[in-house]
Amino acid sequence: MRRILTRHVLFGASFVLLVEEWLWTWTTRALARLSRFAAIARLERWMGAQSPRVALVLLATPLLAIVPFKVLAIALMYGGQAVPGVALLVADKLVVTALFARVWQLTEPAVTRIDVVRRLRDEFLRLRSALHTWLGGQPAYVELRAIVRRQFAALRRQRGAVRRFGRWREARRERTAIARRPSGAAAAVSPDR
Repeated sequence: MRRILTRHVLFGASFVLLVEEWLWTWTTRALARLSRFAAIARLERWMGAQSPRVALVLLATPLLAIVPFKVLAIALMYGGQAVPGVALLVADKLVVTALFARVWQLTEPAVTRIDVVRRLRDEFLRLRSALHTWLGGQPAYVELRAIVRRQFAALRRQRGAVRRFGRWREARRERTAIARRPSGAAAAVSPDR
Protein backbone atom coordinates (compact mmCIF):
# COMPACT_ATOMS: atom_id res chain seq x y z
CA MET A 1 0.00 0.00 0.00
CA ARG A 2 2.81 2.40 0.90
CA ARG A 3 4.58 1.75 -2.43
CA ILE A 4 1.37 2.41 -4.39
CA LEU A 5 0.72 5.61 -2.43
CA THR A 6 4.33 6.77 -2.95
CA ARG A 7 4.02 6.11 -6.68
CA HIS A 8 0.81 8.15 -6.91
CA VAL A 9 2.38 11.01 -4.94
CA LEU A 10 5.43 10.95 -7.24
CA PHE A 11 3.22 10.96 -10.33
CA GLY A 12 1.24 13.88 -8.91
CA ALA A 13 4.39 15.82 -8.06
CA SER A 14 5.83 15.07 -11.49
CA PHE A 15 2.65 16.25 -13.20
CA VAL A 16 2.69 19.52 -11.24
CA LEU A 17 6.39 19.95 -12.04
CA LEU A 18 5.86 19.37 -15.77
CA VAL A 19 2.95 21.81 -15.92
CA GLU A 20 4.97 24.41 -14.02
CA GLU A 21 7.96 23.92 -16.34
CA TRP A 22 5.76 24.25 -19.41
CA LEU A 23 4.12 27.40 -18.04
CA TRP A 24 7.53 28.79 -17.06
CA THR A 25 8.97 28.22 -20.54
CA TRP A 26 5.92 29.44 -22.44
CA THR A 27 5.29 32.56 -20.36
CA THR A 28 8.98 33.48 -20.20
CA ARG A 29 9.21 33.41 -23.98
CA ALA A 30 6.07 35.53 -24.24
CA LEU A 31 7.35 38.16 -21.81
CA ALA A 32 10.84 38.18 -23.32
CA ARG A 33 9.29 39.45 -26.56
CA LEU A 34 8.21 42.58 -24.71
CA SER A 35 11.85 43.56 -24.24
CA ARG A 36 11.79 44.79 -27.84
CA PHE A 37 10.15 47.92 -26.46
CA ALA A 38 12.74 50.43 -25.27
CA ALA A 39 11.06 51.23 -21.93
CA ILE A 40 10.76 47.56 -20.98
CA ALA A 41 14.34 46.87 -22.09
CA ARG A 42 15.54 49.72 -19.84
CA LEU A 43 13.47 48.37 -16.92
CA GLU A 44 14.92 44.88 -17.43
CA ARG A 45 18.49 46.24 -17.54
CA TRP A 46 17.80 48.15 -14.33
CA MET A 47 16.40 45.03 -12.65
CA GLY A 48 19.40 42.97 -13.72
CA ALA A 49 21.83 45.50 -12.25
CA GLN A 50 20.37 45.58 -8.72
CA SER A 51 22.03 44.44 -5.50
CA PRO A 52 21.06 41.03 -4.06
CA ARG A 53 18.66 42.52 -1.48
CA VAL A 54 16.83 44.71 -3.98
CA ALA A 55 16.74 41.80 -6.45
CA LEU A 56 15.16 39.61 -3.75
CA VAL A 57 12.48 42.23 -3.13
CA LEU A 58 11.82 42.46 -6.88
CA LEU A 59 11.56 38.66 -7.03
CA ALA A 60 9.08 38.55 -4.15
CA THR A 61 6.85 41.26 -5.63
CA PRO A 62 4.89 39.01 -8.05
CA LEU A 63 4.34 36.48 -5.26
CA LEU A 64 2.95 39.16 -2.97
CA ALA A 65 0.82 40.63 -5.73
CA ILE A 66 -1.00 37.31 -6.10
CA VAL A 67 -2.57 37.43 -2.61
CA PRO A 68 -5.39 39.96 -3.26
CA PHE A 69 -6.43 38.14 -6.45
CA LYS A 70 -6.54 34.79 -4.65
CA VAL A 71 -8.69 36.33 -1.90
CA LEU A 72 -11.02 37.81 -4.53
CA ALA A 73 -11.22 34.46 -6.36
CA ILE A 74 -12.08 32.62 -3.14
CA ALA A 75 -14.69 35.27 -2.29
CA LEU A 76 -16.24 34.86 -5.75
CA MET A 77 -16.37 31.07 -5.41
CA TYR A 78 -17.75 31.33 -1.87
CA GLY A 79 -20.40 33.72 -3.18
CA GLY A 80 -21.58 31.13 -5.69
CA GLN A 81 -19.71 32.46 -8.72
CA ALA A 82 -17.43 29.50 -9.36
CA VAL A 83 -16.68 30.17 -13.03
CA PRO A 84 -15.38 33.74 -12.55
CA GLY A 85 -13.49 32.61 -9.43
CA VAL A 86 -11.74 29.75 -11.23
CA ALA A 87 -11.07 31.96 -14.28
CA LEU A 88 -9.46 34.55 -12.00
CA LEU A 89 -7.31 31.86 -10.36
CA VAL A 90 -6.15 30.55 -13.75
CA ALA A 91 -5.42 34.04 -15.10
CA ASP A 92 -3.63 34.91 -11.88
CA LYS A 93 -1.51 31.76 -12.10
CA LEU A 94 -0.50 32.53 -15.69
CA VAL A 95 0.38 36.17 -15.00
CA VAL A 96 2.27 35.49 -11.77
CA THR A 97 4.18 32.58 -13.30
CA ALA A 98 5.14 34.77 -16.26
CA LEU A 99 6.25 37.68 -14.09
CA PHE A 100 8.10 35.51 -11.56
CA ALA A 101 9.87 33.57 -14.33
CA ARG A 102 11.00 36.72 -16.11
CA VAL A 103 12.07 38.48 -12.92
CA TRP A 104 13.95 35.32 -11.86
CA GLN A 105 15.84 35.31 -15.17
CA LEU A 106 16.81 38.93 -14.69
CA THR A 107 17.71 38.76 -10.99
CA GLU A 108 19.10 35.22 -10.62
CA PRO A 109 22.78 36.26 -10.70
CA ALA A 110 22.15 38.75 -7.89
CA VAL A 111 19.77 36.76 -5.66
CA THR A 112 21.85 33.60 -5.81
CA ARG A 113 24.65 35.51 -4.09
CA ILE A 114 22.44 35.14 -0.99
CA ASP A 115 23.40 31.79 0.54
CA VAL A 116 19.86 30.72 1.52
CA VAL A 117 18.47 31.42 -1.95
CA ARG A 118 21.35 29.60 -3.64
CA ARG A 119 20.91 26.55 -1.38
CA LEU A 120 17.14 26.50 -1.99
CA ARG A 121 17.68 26.76 -5.74
CA ASP A 122 20.26 23.97 -5.73
CA GLU A 123 18.01 21.73 -3.62
CA PHE A 124 15.06 22.39 -5.95
CA LEU A 125 17.19 21.57 -8.99
CA ARG A 126 18.33 18.29 -7.38
CA LEU A 127 14.72 17.37 -6.57
CA ARG A 128 13.60 18.27 -10.07
CA SER A 129 16.37 16.17 -11.59
CA ALA A 130 15.44 13.21 -9.38
CA LEU A 131 11.77 13.50 -10.37
CA HIS A 132 12.68 13.66 -14.06
CA THR A 133 14.94 10.62 -13.69
CA TRP A 134 12.22 8.67 -11.89
CA LEU A 135 9.58 9.73 -14.38
CA GLY A 136 11.80 8.80 -17.32
CA GLY A 137 11.90 5.24 -15.99
CA GLN A 138 8.11 4.87 -15.92
CA PRO A 139 6.82 3.05 -19.04
CA ALA A 140 3.44 4.83 -18.95
CA TYR A 141 5.12 8.24 -18.94
CA VAL A 142 7.54 7.30 -21.72
CA GLU A 143 4.63 6.10 -23.88
CA LEU A 144 2.51 9.16 -23.10
CA ARG A 145 5.43 11.48 -23.89
CA ALA A 146 5.92 9.76 -27.25
CA ILE A 147 2.21 10.17 -28.06
CA VAL A 148 2.27 13.87 -27.10
CA ARG A 149 5.39 14.48 -29.17
CA ARG A 150 3.81 12.79 -32.20
CA GLN A 151 0.68 14.93 -31.79
CA PHE A 152 2.71 18.13 -31.54
CA ALA A 153 4.75 17.13 -34.59
CA ALA A 154 1.50 16.54 -36.51
CA LEU A 155 0.19 19.95 -35.41
CA ARG A 156 3.42 21.62 -36.54
CA ARG A 157 3.17 19.90 -39.92
CA GLN A 158 -0.45 21.02 -40.28
CA ARG A 159 0.41 24.56 -39.28
CA GLY A 160 3.26 24.56 -41.82
CA ALA A 161 0.90 23.30 -44.52
CA VAL A 162 -1.65 26.01 -43.66
CA ARG A 163 1.07 28.68 -43.83
CA ARG A 164 2.36 27.37 -47.17
CA PHE A 165 -1.20 27.37 -48.54
CA GLY A 166 -1.72 30.94 -47.29
CA ARG A 167 1.51 32.12 -48.96
CA TRP A 168 0.57 30.32 -52.19
CA ARG A 169 -2.91 31.89 -52.15
CA GLU A 170 -1.48 35.37 -51.46
CA ALA A 171 1.04 35.00 -54.31
CA ARG A 172 -1.76 33.87 -56.61
CA ARG A 173 -3.86 36.93 -55.69
CA GLU A 174 -0.91 39.22 -56.38
CA ARG A 175 -0.29 37.62 -59.79
CA THR A 176 -3.99 37.96 -60.61
CA ALA A 177 -4.01 41.63 -59.52
CA ILE A 178 -0.90 42.37 -61.62
CA ALA A 179 -2.40 40.60 -64.63
CA ARG A 180 -5.63 42.65 -64.36
CA ARG A 181 -3.85 46.03 -64.30
CA PRO A 182 -3.91 48.02 -67.52
CA SER A 183 -0.60 47.64 -69.34
CA GLY A 184 0.41 51.31 -68.97
CA ALA A 185 -0.71 51.72 -65.34
CA ALA A 186 2.48 50.44 -63.82
CA ALA A 187 4.68 52.75 -65.90
CA ALA A 188 2.51 55.85 -65.57
CA VAL A 189 4.32 58.68 -63.78
CA SER A 190 2.93 62.11 -63.13
CA PRO A 191 4.41 64.92 -65.29
CA ASP A 192 5.48 67.03 -62.24
CA ARG A 193 8.10 64.46 -61.21
